[in-house]
Amino acid sequence: MTDMDSDSVVLPDPAGHATTPAHRTASRAIALVRRMPEMERVIVARIAGPARAGWLRDCAIYLNKLGNGWLYAPLALLIVLSGDPRRWRVLLAAVLAVGCAHVLYPLIKNGIRRVRPFEADPSLRSLAQPLDRYSFPSGHCMTFAAVLFPVSLAWPGMFAGLLALWALIAWARLASAHHYVSDVIAGTTLGIVVAWPICGALLD
Repeated sequence: MTDMDSDSVVLPDPAGHATTPAHRTASRAIALVRRMPEMERVIVARIAGPARAGWLRDCAIYLNKLGNGWLYAPLALLIVLSGDPRRWRVLLAAVLAVGCAHVLYPLIKNGIRRVRPFEADPSLRSLAQPLDRYSFPSGHCMTFAAVLFPVSLAWPGMFAGLLALWALIAWARLASAHHYVSDVIAGTTLGIVVAWPICGALLD
């Protein structure tokens, strides 16, 4: 038998199915993402610790509620009342971006199946009831990024304020022990990546 690159050989897995290099690469990536919480838990604990009581706890709970959806109706109303001729296209771009992102979102969550910080570490306490089961990626940050992108593209003057609000929501997700830093980054990236081509088609 001649020497061959081991990555080019298709091997059967324990279930009897053939595995390819792409499958093995995907499996390694998923395994890495699942191990990352062990490295990030210290960061979450440092952020969540001060938010267990007092005004920081109240802020985290309030921001989580805003991110659950209460934020978007007032924002949509402000866009409509702006009178800008592009307002309907901006709203359409935001709605399409959020919708497309939420099609991909459960597929990724159920594929990775990362346990939330408060479930993995008994010393962490959840400040609110999660909207779904798994941690990766952050749906709150994904949704806000998908909305932030078209709104900021149309009205750059709003970018700083929206970015500050995104940072507060991201902080609240960590302070509530619902997410790791990489969940927040991945959710934000997903929202932007989905919104980008939609905005290119509707807002150019």
